[in-house]
Amino acid sequence: MAREIVVSGASRGLGASIARMHLEKGDIVHLIVRKESDFVKEAEKRYPEKVRVHFGDIASVSLLENACREIIREIEHIDILYNVAAVFNEADKCGLNDLDFDIAPEIYNINALGPLRVLQQLDTVIDGKTRIVNVSSQSGSCEDTDEVTKYAYSMSKAALNFASKLYYREKHRGRNIIVVCPGWMRTDMGGAEADLDPDESAEGIIHLAEDMENLDPDWMFFKYNGSKIHW
Repeated sequence: MAREIVVSGASRGLGASIARMHLEKGDIVHLIVRKESDFVKEAEKRYPEKVRVHFGDIASVSLLENACREIIREIEHIDILYNVAAVFNEADKCGLNDLDFDIAPEIYNINALGPLRVLQQLDTVIDGKTRIVNVSSQSGSCEDTDEVTKYAYSMSKAALNFASKLYYREKHRGRNIIVVCPGWMRTDMGGAEADLDPDESAEGIIHLAEDMENLDPDWMFFKYNGSKIHW
């Protein structure tokens, strides 16, 4: 039986890779995207009976709620939800003395609050059997990060990690949520010199989502390859 999959930030990069792989598995995949892309067009053409496109922006509830309402009208239960959408600003690659504080609120709003908006708006179709994957970054690990710059981005991902833990404790729906670092990928965000293809990362993340019940129950933060990351 086809599963119901939801992917935010699915127009390109990691989100598109995750969505495509689930479509290849025969799942029904709901794409939350801000606008159409080459991948969205290709998916609609290749998988017309399996792909569902919902236009919305995780930057605000008003821009997201219509997309989530469409999903709720179509399904009763989400099997796997991937919160992938995120932003990075090149101006954040600097030390404190050169930090432009004006870029921080937008990065925090999308990277930390955006996934929470998705979870809030889709709450009625999320239950104890739903597997939730919040895509974060090792940059957001207070213990394991090797960053010396990227204040806004790293802090936004640390906030997402904390929010994921709070969500898990509040909802208490069993072991149904993990936080994953996708690695340094060759995407618009990661750049052409990155050492990882997004398909490789997506494959690992999907495996973690599908094998969630067999992961260490005392651990929530993983790298795409299954290795553990400290908070």
